Amino acid sequence: MKRIIPFAVFIAASVAFAETPAYYVEWIQTSGTQFINTGVNGKAGIQAEVDFQFVAMGNGAVVLGSSAGSDATAFEPFRLAPSKQYPSYRYGAANVSYAGTTALTANTRMLLHASFKAGEQLITRDGAPYGTAGTSATDLADNGYPMFLGASNKKGGRDAASSIRVFSLKIWDASSGTATNLVRDFRPCVDENGTIGMHDLVSGDIFRNAGSGAFTCGARWNDATQAYDLYRVTLSAEGGGTVSAAPADEFLQAGTTLVVTATPLAGQAFHKWAGDCAGSKYTAVQTFASLSKNITLAASFGADAAAPIRRYVAPTATGTMDGTSWENAAALATAYEEVGVNPQGGEVWMKEGAYLLNVDPGIELLPNVRLVGGFAGDETDASQSDPAAHETLLHGSNKTYYWCTNSTGYSTGVAIVENGRVNMPPIERCAPEAFFYSNGNYSYNYGFVKSAGCATNSSIENITLAHFGKYAVSLTTPDADGFALRNCLFVANGFAQGNSRPAVVIANSHTVVDGCSFVGNRNSLRFESSSRTSTNVVTRTAFRYNRHGDYSLTALSACIGSHGRACLVVDSCLFERNAAALANYSPATCIKVESTVATSLAVSNTVFRGNQGRLSCCGGVQLSLKGGVATFDDCVFVGNTNFISGGHGYAACVGVNDNADMLFRDTYFGRNHLDAGTSVGSCGSVFSAGSTFDRNAVFVNCTAERNYVRNKGTGTGTIGEYRCSNYLVVNSVFLENDAFCGETRQPEIIRSTSWNINNRMAVVNSVFSHSAADYAPLAFNGLYFLANSYLQGLDLSSARTSGTGFLGDILTDLAADPGLRAGYATTGGGAPARGLTKDSPLRKRARKVWLGSDGFPYCQDNSGNWRQLKNVGSGTSAFPALSAEQAAALGLDAANAVIPDATGRARFHKPSPGPLDFADESTRYFVR
Repeated sequence: MKRIIPFAVFIAASVAFAETPAYYVEWIQTSGTQFINTGVNGKAGIQAEVDFQFVAMGNGAVVLGSSAGSDATAFEPFRLAPSKQYPSYRYGAANVSYAGTTALTANTRMLLHASFKAGEQLITRDGAPYGTAGTSATDLADNGYPMFLGASNKKGGRDAASSIRVFSLKIWDASSGTATNLVRDFRPCVDENGTIGMHDLVSGDIFRNAGSGAFTCGARWNDATQAYDLYRVTLSAEGGGTVSAAPADEFLQAGTTLVVTATPLAGQAFHKWAGDCAGSKYTAVQTFASLSKNITLAASFGADAAAPIRRYVAPTATGTMDGTSWENAAALATAYEEVGVNPQGGEVWMKEGAYLLNVDPGIELLPNVRLVGGFAGDETDASQSDPAAHETLLHGSNKTYYWCTNSTGYSTGVAIVENGRVNMPPIERCAPEAFFYSNGNYSYNYGFVKSAGCATNSSIENITLAHFGKYAVSLTTPDADGFALRNCLFVANGFAQGNSRPAVVIANSHTVVDGCSFVGNRNSLRFESSSRTSTNVVTRTAFRYNRHGDYSLTALSACIGSHGRACLVVDSCLFERNAAALANYSPATCIKVESTVATSLAVSNTVFRGNQGRLSCCGGVQLSLKGGVATFDDCVFVGNTNFISGGHGYAACVGVNDNADMLFRDTYFGRNHLDAGTSVGSCGSVFSAGSTFDRNAVFVNCTAERNYVRNKGTGTGTIGEYRCSNYLVVNSVFLENDAFCGETRQPEIIRSTSWNINNRMAVVNSVFSHSAADYAPLAFNGLYFLANSYLQGLDLSSARTSGTGFLGDILTDLAADPGLRAGYATTGGGAPARGLTKDSPLRKRARKVWLGSDGFPYCQDNSGNWRQLKNVGSGTSAFPALSAEQAAALGLDAANAVIPDATGRARFHKPSPGPLDFADESTRYFVR
């Protein structure tokens, strides 16, 4: 192909060509170790014009400069001011920062012209004077050292290196007289050997890298189009395999889709790529959707293993360091990769001790790798792992950080990581919101990451992960089904300044978190799914002293956030003394599920205790679901608080902002407290519904006692609502709950006066009671099915004649004694439901209730007709009678077993909380 040079370039080039480049490129780029020796010394009378941009910012980085080792001899026409990212220059003893200019940012292209002579120092940017530079009345003598491009030449050595992209450089020298002579006119190029450099159109020489590593470059100059639009593709293979590309041309147009494939030979397996990967370096097919740079890829292959392998690692590698035995333990990253590229996968066993992992982007998760810690270093079976006796700690910082009790006191106190072990926070003397870093107490590092490729059937087990300022574990590929975290402890992660990253983030994958503990993290666990519906399971896991941080606007919750199409199952977990405080985005202290599609949340055998929300947060569980269903089975909410100042739909326990069916079964709510501001509506100490909630909230065999809510606005109750809600209460007891608007007692369940077509309530076999004379269980706004229940202080006279749907017996003859159970235990061992005595009149006259196949309760009216108690949307009849066919489709049959009464059942239980036994803080691990 004929090389065409623009006219202006041709004049300069016509002098002589000592070397001819293979082709020109748009730019060359340094990464901090490469530089060009221009051969022009720093001295008075030099002028330079450089077209460049910073790729990465760094304090003191120099674009062009030289020095004999002292400030008096420094010649640096442009650099970044030390400790700041502002432009400056050094000319002899003059060291001027442009105080009036804005700090520079990466990837901002600029044309800078610098002229230096006594009293004539001037720098312009894109033709305009740059800031208010000072001047020096003294000329700089020749310092004897040629200027480096991409660094400063300090007595012949590279100093103040920078990461820059250079499009052109010109240097003039007028030091010997009044004339200004062009001595360098650099144009980025590639020589005939493929080496990147700068072609000087004055001398004709190619100036190549004088440092280490290699430059990278931009697009090739296209003679035909007179534009930079051709990118070079360089491929190679090592070992038993081949590499192919489609298209197969060496040079490709910008925007081309390039697919590169590594194919192993018989008996061989692909291991990994080196070079410019489009995704994971362990993925055999690399797809570049729109080519925008030169591509260099080298594939490596090895023998195809017939079986899984095991590698042993230690904090300090020993022996031959090949990982084949404890005596020859390898480094963690090396062993993990070796097992991961093995086609059959295998296990990595970690010896006890502390492993510092403070490099970005951390270790890439790979498929079929079981990473297990907790070994002393002489075990022969994985079951011998004992994390309590042999703590295996991965941490992301080599600095000492401390548990803090306020936003500034992080420099002293209890060290989080000390002598290779993790200290638990000083819980006994700190408030729930105390465990977080200030902005000076963080690291920026990753732990384990996966953003592309496959990580299926891998796990991390029996390991402590601490001090990762970004993600301790990040898995954002849809090809990671079967990933698990087991018996791991996550401590003090996610505290990088301005960081919105939880300790663990999982996206588009089916994942299990089992037997883990999250303590003192700023945001703990986030699931998200946009490309498909995923189901994630969190079981036997404890969350304590975690915080939703002010920077973490997208993390949703101090403990668990679930977003998009992700469905969530939580079983046998503990949420205790977690905190959230944020004025916007409505985070939660424990769980938040947010979705614009119908997803599901299932929580069972779980305790929520002593969690605290502030501002516009939810004290426990916050739901923003467009459809779907959320269930709570055999759960406990006790002592949770919420102090808020704005918004609506907030609760100390559970709040929902959009449409979802809510099912609470065999669940206990006790001593939860909410205090709201003047502008707040729809607040509930137990449950609150905001927005247009036209589905169902069902309470079966539940107990709510001594919960308290005060609101200075409207919409306050044990159960509060914003517009329209549909409640079904069966076999439940509401006792001694207080709700106030200012100083005025409110009904226990607040009913909206609008949206009456959807505003329905059914109360069956239940008790609402309080010792206060002005107590009211509910107000009559909407349609009601009240049967076989005791509602203290409810005046039924007007309602009976209003046609609002009273079906069945109203037990007014019980007066003030429905037969409530008199005593119950309040110890940490648990409290039974505040139910009914065996001889209670209410129990004797209870109406039978059956559970339909859809999970909702159904009963029969006094005529024996099956009644639908749930709401199915606008325009439907209230509590319609079902046809025989409809009842059969729901599996309803009078001969079936009814919903059992939960009277006397212990609710305040202790679930299995994972490896940490929090009943005794001195016991680090709970070993099953």
